[in-house]
Amino acid sequence: MTDSDGEQLEDSIPPTDGAFIIKDSYGDVGGYDGAGSYYISYHDHTLTNPISFEFDKADSVKYTNLNYDQYDLLFFGACAYSDYESETKMANVFDAEEDEYLYQISYRTKMPNTTAHYAVYKDLQSDDPDSGTLLEEGDNFHWFGGAHKIDLKNCYELKKGDKYSVVITMTYTSDKGTQTYTDVIPYAPANKNGAFAKGVINKGESYRFSDGKWTDMTQIRQELTDTTFNFYSKEKMPGEYKKDSADDVAIDNYPIKAILIPAGEYKD
Repeated sequence: MTDSDGEQLEDSIPPTDGAFIIKDSYGDVGGYDGAGSYYISYHDHTLTNPISFEFDKADSVKYTNLNYDQYDLLFFGACAYSDYESETKMANVFDAEEDEYLYQISYRTKMPNTTAHYAVYKDLQSDDPDSGTLLEEGDNFHWFGGAHKIDLKNCYELKKGDKYSVVITMTYTSDKGTQTYTDVIPYAPANKNGAFAKGVINKGESYRFSDGKWTDMTQIRQELTDTTFNFYSKEKMPGEYKKDSADDVAIDNYPIKAILIPAGEYKD
């Protein structure tokens, strides 16, 4: 990968050989063979909005029958974001639906050069996502924006009905060269009556920490919707996706997921 001056970007060379050969929809033009085909490294982090996936089972996979706790179910795969000068966090609170073990977490970043601090809590004592027992925390740096799955250092036992949370704090280097807090807001186009897409956000699911306090996402939904509309208005959304007002925007819960092993599948 090169910059606008043709210079190789630092850390953009894949660590190993190997690539997909893809053919785009533009016909027999361009590409490495002059017929519209391209190489995409197996390590590429820039592909977005896939139409479908196919997977082969790998012998090295330890668990295949996993549970997923998440609230972000909108299609389209787009995200907006806001910048904050003071400490800002995102969190999802889940209830264990059966006896299981918390195994991995997943979240999305919007900006490149993002550091994500994660913290996992169990046995919450109040509505605050960080009011329980801290199970684990850590930091991960992400060169690219996108979806990231993180292996936790341990598997954490949860009993059916246990309330637990995943808290994410994201910072990145802004255009001004300063460290800036940010969030990620899933988005989909909606018509004015919400028939095309509608995000379902319930009380007690997602929370934002800002100005020194936690706020349920249902209480700031309009603020986040306006932020998303303004973000995409500036981006000049193309064609059918360009909307006229915030009424045409559907947002969803924070894209934070928990991946769990059913108790009967767990291996020490």
